[in-house]
Amino acid sequence: MIATFNDLLESLGEEASNELANILHDVEVSHSDPITHWSDIYNGHYSNSLLNCSRQIEIIQQLVTDIPMLAKRKQEILEKHQNDFNGSVNDASWWAVDTTRTKLGYRLTLGLKNGGCQYWQNSKNKLGCLNCGYFIASLSNDDVTITNLLNQFSDVLEKSKLNQPEYDVIEFLNDGSFLNDEEISEDARRKIFERIALEENITKVVIESRPEYITQDKIVGLIEILRADQSIEIAIGLETSDPFIQTYIINKGYHLKDFVKSLEVIARINKKHRNRVGVFSYVLVKTAYITEDEAVSDVLGTIKDIHHLKIKYPFIAAVKLESVVVAKGTILEIIADVENKSKADKYTPISYWSIIEIVARFHAIGSNLQLRIATREDMDSFTEFPGLFYNNSMISRYDFVLYNAIQRFVKHQNPSRLFAEIEPALNDKSYENWIDQSGIKKPIFPTFYSQYKGKIQKIKSEPEFQDRLAFEKEILSAKDAIEYDLCFQSVIASILIEKHSNYEDDVAMCISNCIIKYLPNAQLLSIDNIKLIPNELKMVRAQIKIRRKENYYSIWTCIPTALNFHIDRIMKNRL
Repeated sequence: MIATFNDLLESLGEEASNELANILHDVEVSHSDPITHWSDIYNGHYSNSLLNCSRQIEIIQQLVTDIPMLAKRKQEILEKHQNDFNGSVNDASWWAVDTTRTKLGYRLTLGLKNGGCQYWQNSKNKLGCLNCGYFIASLSNDDVTITNLLNQFSDVLEKSKLNQPEYDVIEFLNDGSFLNDEEISEDARRKIFERIALEENITKVVIESRPEYITQDKIVGLIEILRADQSIEIAIGLETSDPFIQTYIINKGYHLKDFVKSLEVIARINKKHRNRVGVFSYVLVKTAYITEDEAVSDVLGTIKDIHHLKIKYPFIAAVKLESVVVAKGTILEIIADVENKSKADKYTPISYWSIIEIVARFHAIGSNLQLRIATREDMDSFTEFPGLFYNNSMISRYDFVLYNAIQRFVKHQNPSRLFAEIEPALNDKSYENWIDQSGIKKPIFPTFYSQYKGKIQKIKSEPEFQDRLAFEKEILSAKDAIEYDLCFQSVIASILIEKHSNYEDDVAMCISNCIIKYLPNAQLLSIDNIKLIPNELKMVRAQIKIRRKENYYSIWTCIPTALNFHIDRIMKNRL
């Protein structure tokens, strides 16, 4: 059955359906016409998208099928959350200390537990942003008072000063808009900022907001609370400047022009307040339905648009790449479900080699924007995430090398150093697979890497670099022991059989013992995100966080526990 525009209008979110209805009226296309008449719309409204007309038709036909499934799935998750939720309203949803490019080099990020994202709650069919899985992360079944929010913040401040590096930035990633009074009241914002003004190390506060809540009164009120040496940075989720992707694939509810209006407001504030308000924009990397090649082109196109805006609005500090994960309650969960999609159509997150390609292209255009790249900890609770994988879903030995090198790049912004640090991974099978299978036309990273050879060799001769390289070889030995030692796999398999669902603590203890054996000079910070992956290898996945000297490492591992899976097959995929 061929879908009609009426089918599409019923499936879309409110803003997207209103926009499309107005366009249909302008071009005199009937709601009962088949979607294949999209060319009448494409020529006048979406021809500036990187996706051609046939690709757009292909995607909107998929949306007609997938969005009703998403609405149903979101409702299921919401009902389960309401039934199962037992968290305290005095505890934040989450927090972490991650890298950033500042004097101390670290930032405290946290999500306060409040009433949740109003854009999602007020949207048609409660769709919200289709690629966002945060929609219930900050929800509580109980009313959250100002006192509760302050308790959450105070608790995080105290805990973040124990066994963590010193930080000079506080970042509120609150699954919504910090400036929306319905989510965080004006009084709560004021009291939180009064507390921040007392924190001597803090020089910058980062908040998130949709453009419609960015007003002069709200921003000036917060600036005047802070000390003179403190500033505010506002993160706006532009996500993409591509009009088709933004409207239909993301359902963002606003456009580039709305982003520019918020920049105008901030420009007026900065004239009176000594440029104490900065802006950065989130850019999604590989949203639903698009290919790896299209994703890289989309990101670079968006970066170029923001780069041009920085000429007029110099307070635009950065773009922050958010590599999309497959999270519950997103359109990605629907299209990554092999029961509903063929393996050929199944969504997979972007390869970290493509992130390296984006970095190379970013520096090739000579932008003076700062390029930030989100950590996996910044993202939703996920089932699949971007990284380096082999065909059987085993994580590459060198995944941690690229991942942590990219996070250090966020601090130093030096492509030569980044390329030097990832050089050991160039011999990994994942790099060869990326070159052959990504579909990226003429990747520039290989050429760019060759041009930096001289600088790379100089960096590699540094004692600090050699010391870290030697330590990373020790990590590789530990990772091999965890993933490929049959005795270790046997122990983990026994735990799964014996403990059934309550296996996490014992698995963490086994991994901890292995890490201590192979990395005696490292400080083990945590072993978490432990999850059973029900594929042919019956893998247990976990995240290991360690510290050595001033370097922090996040290491993801997958442990096969299907003991009848022949070791030769495992080793073949490792090579």
